[in-house]
Amino acid sequence: MFRSPTSLNLLAVVALMTGCAGEESATYDLLPTDSGKISHVQDGQLATTKQQIASLGFSTYLGFAGDEYGNAIAVDTAGNSYIAGTTTSFNGTTNVFIAKMSPTGTNLYFTYLPGTQARGIAVDSTGNAYVVGILSGGPTVLKINAAGTSIVYSATLGWNEISAIQIDTSGNAYVTGSVNNGVAGVDVAVGKINPTGTGFLYALAFGGTGTDRGNGIAIDRSGNAYITGNTDSTNFPLATAFQTVLKGPQDAFVTKLNATGSALSYSTYLGGNTYDYGNAIAVDTSGNAYVTGSTASLNGVQSFPVTTGTVQFNPGGGGDAFAAKFGTTGSRIYATYIGGNAAESGSSIAVSASGIAYVTGYTSSTNFPTSNLAYQRFAPAEVNAFVVQLTATFNAYTYSTYLGGSSADVGSAIAVNSTGVTYVTGNTFSADFPTTVYLPGGQYDAFVTKFNGP
Repeated sequence: MFRSPTSLNLLAVVALMTGCAGEESATYDLLPTDSGKISHVQDGQLATTKQQIASLGFSTYLGFAGDEYGNAIAVDTAGNSYIAGTTTSFNGTTNVFIAKMSPTGTNLYFTYLPGTQARGIAVDSTGNAYVVGILSGGPTVLKINAAGTSIVYSATLGWNEISAIQIDTSGNAYVTGSVNNGVAGVDVAVGKINPTGTGFLYALAFGGTGTDRGNGIAIDRSGNAYITGNTDSTNFPLATAFQTVLKGPQDAFVTKLNATGSALSYSTYLGGNTYDYGNAIAVDTSGNAYVTGSTASLNGVQSFPVTTGTVQFNPGGGGDAFAAKFGTTGSRIYATYIGGNAAESGSSIAVSASGIAYVTGYTSSTNFPTSNLAYQRFAPAEVNAFVVQLTATFNAYTYSTYLGGSSADVGSAIAVNSTGVTYVTGNTFSADFPTTVYLPGGQYDAFVTKFNGP
């Protein structure tokens, strides 16, 4: 059911700061210090290497002396990438960072501010970055100017968590997460925030009597919002559902809201006989929705609603990633497993202008289904990131590759530009992660990798 709107509390712009003349790049601490000084991290503090890997556009560590985790990525029309994550390299505490990198992988800015989670990032047509996560005041939506030098607005939401963000062409921000409204269970929260960050255009919560969480959000050209997440509610709100019952203890869900946030255009469970998670969602120019996440199979029995003729009809092992495509009215078009003999999860999905889906996540399988066009066909020793490009009908991989070194690596987010160039971020514990730009900084580093395509 729909719940009443939740609150939005506004924070004043903290500071307006400008860079120093003659510096190519710097980091700015967006909170004022006692001495009134700005904290800088020079691009030169990131050691460089001349190693070249021809099959990559670029690949780089993004880290300093502490631990960095790359959690979200977006790309602008010029090919600059924007990364949000967390860092422990400054002030001895966990901070949220936002970084911008050039099309060749060099650092344009790196800025940090107090917080413990960065979950999503989006960029508008003028290069302003929008970030959601847990900052010092709680679940927050943050807009930073194109230079990375000042906060345009910062708004805290009265939610339990905030997980994802998208921006429309007018600068409205669409966010999802979860909220406890004082009724039974935890509900999916969805909000549309005006371009100045001063209020909701709509805010709602929906769910059943169990625990329901929104993990990913996408929007189409008409302003309809698409949400995925997970639910254990047997009475989750449905509309023209492809799957009408909760099949396991927890299923993913896919929901489309109309442009005013006043009704469900469609809403469906998506899952098998055990635990399923909807982690991310994207939408193409025709309004088809693409979802990824993870699914487990009880005793290896196929129960997730895959479609025949797709690249992987049967489960691979100890839990698999999945990709699914839904039509404009909520019909399932394609669905496939993505996995090998161990555990996988799909963390993020992106779709090109031509309707091609790209997925990243992690795999611990030694036989993950790589393709002839893979950058890394064979598994390094531990958990690794993966990157796949599916064909339009999900019947094959255009490319599928491991991405990692000799220690643990996880792909957290993926973005694609108008020409099909993909950008991936995540985190790595590997000292030999494949790089072309910067060397490692600490134990765990974020990474950013650009694939120019097959």
